[in-house]
Amino acid sequence: MAVGRATRLLEFLLGGVKEYRAEIILGRSTSTGDSWGAVMEERNGPEPSPEGIEAILASMVGLRRQRPPMVSAVRSGGRRLYQLAAEGLEVEREERTIRIYSLDLVTLASGSERGGKNPRITVDVSCSRGTYVRVLAEEVAERLGWPGHLSFLIRTRVGPFRHHEALTLEELDCACRTGRPGGFLHPPGSILNGWPALSISGQTLERFLAGNRIPTGGPEVHHLPGERSAPIAGEGGGSAEVHEHSGLLAVYDPGGSLVGVAEQVATEDGPAIAPRKIFPPLDGA
Repeated sequence: MAVGRATRLLEFLLGGVKEYRAEIILGRSTSTGDSWGAVMEERNGPEPSPEGIEAILASMVGLRRQRPPMVSAVRSGGRRLYQLAAEGLEVEREERTIRIYSLDLVTLASGSERGGKNPRITVDVSCSRGTYVRVLAEEVAERLGWPGHLSFLIRTRVGPFRHHEALTLEELDCACRTGRPGGFLHPPGSILNGWPALSISGQTLERFLAGNRIPTGGPEVHHLPGERSAPIAGEGGGSAEVHEHSGLLAVYDPGGSLVGVAEQVATEDGPAIAPRKIFPPLDGA
């Protein structure tokens, strides 16, 4: 949830890395890929082993192509796919490129351990925007020689925010009723944690806030080190996770307040940044 100026940054949060914990039940596939759909196939396969599962999961890491399920919110002909699915219709869907950053086995409850019941696999997934975990679950099961479906899913991270930092609606309502919601609010710039970042000052800051391009090599421009900032493009280093707005960076004033989002550009005079979103200082700030 975002309020005020932070709503202008939500597009970047939604484009960030997402992490999930998911449970896959082997032995039964459904029309929706989860526990709510009609059973499509029910049979047993070979007993899965942790080593075999881990090898399959490791092979699925990286760039991949994935077709959205019919129960997704993707549009086709002006309508959501889940609306068409509710009418018993199925249409062609184009595959999309996604990235799996990591896919790790958490637990395996085998059939023998569960008294002959269907095996259950719990995995942790780190992935890009547009990844459908239910489709991953079906693929894992298929590679193991079983039908399968997603039986449990919880998002544990989006961008820099993790599950343990989240509030329930009841907690948020209580904070608002008691006049203490500010204790739970993060500054807008926290959405961009981990991005390449600059701090600018003086006339350079004034020119940026006026919408002008500014060179990144001037004395009033400082590259921010530490957890807030990932390496600037072209400067070496890097991370296995790259936010999906590569080429953009966060811009702060000397006091640490976010003043904008900028795009890295090349000019005749050298590297520069061009404002993409500008956040002028609030009155009285």
